[in-house]
Amino acid sequence: IRPHAIALWKAAPVAERARFLRHAVAWWDVHRHRIPPRSAALIDRAVASGQLIHRRGAFLRAEAGEAGSVRAIIRPHGQDATTAIDAARIIDCRGIRNDPERHATPLVAGLLADGKARVDVLRVGLEVTGDCHLIDRDGHPSDRILAIGPVSRAAFWEITAIPDIRVQVAAVAARIAARADAQAALGRGSIFASVSAAGQVRPRRCARRATAGRRERSAAESGPSVDVSQSARVAS
Repeated sequence: IRPHAIALWKAAPVAERARFLRHAVAWWDVHRHRIPPRSAALIDRAVASGQLIHRRGAFLRAEAGEAGSVRAIIRPHGQDATTAIDAARIIDCRGIRNDPERHATPLVAGLLADGKARVDVLRVGLEVTGDCHLIDRDGHPSDRILAIGPVSRAAFWEITAIPDIRVQVAAVAARIAARADAQAALGRGSIFASVSAAGQVRPRRCARRATAGRRERSAAESGPSVDVSQSARVAS
């Protein structure tokens, strides 16, 4: 199903996506993100020895404990009462489904505050078009800022693994190159910026390289030439 996951997500109406997130996403994660057999064997041995204990429930919050420890407050499955677990460390392995606005990186927070981006209706991630252009507060796609990788999950969902991101980046790069060629044919360059999963914006100036004759004329007029144009690249 993996090759079809993005198409299925894009075809699903918002109500069906919301239903999936409420009821099926945990099952999807368990069966989609499998661990290697060797790692599974280590976990099985830890469970058998009592070193690892599985407890089903909802994580509510973490609190400071005594002597530098931390305390996890959880609600066991099927119960209303909460319970506390004291630990030396708490490791959050629930994935990246945090609220994209409340847990935004400084870059994403700035884009949202400036109105250059907005969170999708299901609060999965930033809203982007089908060709990865960021959508601003008023619903207009940016012609300069592109979103790739997990930050674009709202539009594509299964876009966290390298094989999927590689395909996405290749398509984006091809579109940038085509637009750069069109701009260069008109005698001007264009600047794009990409928003990566790491929360960085990297501007890229795209232009067709000058002809040999043009470079020679430039060198004759202004001394040693410096070629500042570069091929289109997308940060990942």
